[in-house]
Amino acid sequence: MPALRHDEAKKPGADETPETDHDASSFETDLDTFDSMDFDNVTDKIRTDCKTMIKQLHLDHLMER
Repeated sequence: MPALRHDEAKKPGADETPETDHDASSFETDLDTFDSMDFDNVTDKIRTDCKTMIKQLHLDHLMER
């Protein structure tokens, strides 16, 4: 059985988009998502959730300074 060489890989057809185009559009979508995010709000939610978990785990003593 002959081994497949890398250059014999299946090439995308006319109706298929190349993987690099899909990756680029996905990357652009991710960048747009980051641009539209309110990082201060996300940060506050994460801090609040972490404090809640710490209280539920009875680890409040670790928060004392």
